[in-house]
Amino acid sequence: MKFIHITSLLLACYSSLATIVTYNVIAFPNEYEGSSVVLVLDGKVIPMNSNIPGKWDVKADKPSKSFHFSIVSDSNQIVKEESLNREWTSENNASENYIFGKLNNNIKDEDLTKIPRVFPRVSNEKEFSRIFQEGQVKIINIVADQNILDALHQNEKLAVSGVNSDTPVEMYFIGEDSVKHFTNVTLSFSGMGSRGYSKRPYKIKLSDNPKDSKNNRSLYSRTSFKLRSLIYDCSYVRQKITTDIGHAMGVILPQVGFARLYMNGIPYGLYELTDNPKKNWIKKIIHEDKLPDNVKVGSYYKGVSHVDDNGNLIPASLSIETNEKMYETLYECENEDDNQVNYTDLKEFINWINTINNNTSADEIKKKFEVDIFLKYMAI
Repeated sequence: MKFIHITSLLLACYSSLATIVTYNVIAFPNEYEGSSVVLVLDGKVIPMNSNIPGKWDVKADKPSKSFHFSIVSDSNQIVKEESLNREWTSENNASENYIFGKLNNNIKDEDLTKIPRVFPRVSNEKEFSRIFQEGQVKIINIVADQNILDALHQNEKLAVSGVNSDTPVEMYFIGEDSVKHFTNVTLSFSGMGSRGYSKRPYKIKLSDNPKDSKNNRSLYSRTSFKLRSLIYDCSYVRQKITTDIGHAMGVILPQVGFARLYMNGIPYGLYELTDNPKKNWIKKIIHEDKLPDNVKVGSYYKGVSHVDDNGNLIPASLSIETNEKMYETLYECENEDDNQVNYTDLKEFINWINTINNNTSADEIKKKFEVDIFLKYMAI
């Protein structure tokens, strides 16, 4: 009897010492010409499992010292090893989603110094959406038929792949503690001048099918967003700094973060992750999400440039156009008012601007125009 009690006590002590935890890492082995991922723990090589494209996990003992991950080939030969030593910092029995080769991808809010606010916020959003979480670089993996993706990239005028072109596109959005899977996603090119470069800018639009679940139609309160290639910004931070300063000055600007983009596990590079300021964004941010779904917000205009037959660049400069067709050429219009002819309110605004002169009082201008906010935008 005493022997049984002693044996049970020893087993209990061993179980308490050998805590089993879950290791999670985001890695795409084909990026390094490998096939799978292993955990290197206290001198042992432990194979990891993957049920989600790009995410690997395994249950093993809690480390007594540092650990790391490696990429291995089909023959279990190491082809890429992390040149860093990780330490277990999680207070739970599962790690965050480590990023292969990156030690500090998930910096916490409390460790960040924010730009001090100098004017009250205009938007009702008190904090950034988690899609743009500060101190983190998200991972986005687009999964689709490779032939479809190849066709998209070979024809920049096609510019869309997904629901709108009857081709299935899925997306995995990977953060520090979650992996969100979306179906019925539309992938398309963004921008105009930058889409001709090998590193293309993209727009991602989630499903708007009312039959889909809410979780498939919204990501941290966003239904669409852009991935900007930053081909014109070698620093990769100009737009981020500008928007942070803008928010501190109390103006409405898209939120900005960063993401690494993959398609079928193939790396496409580091991108700026930013809001897509369309109608849904306007309803949420400018109208503070207080409008019923059936309420219309009027017209949405986007200015574009036009090159005439002589090669002259004609910008959308809010000038009165003698040729009525030029409004359609210079401004894209999304009109929610069925009773209003397109460009009606834009023309009224342009005509009003052209009545302003040095004798127009500030009070008259402020009746139709947010002067203070406009000056802040000009300062930015």
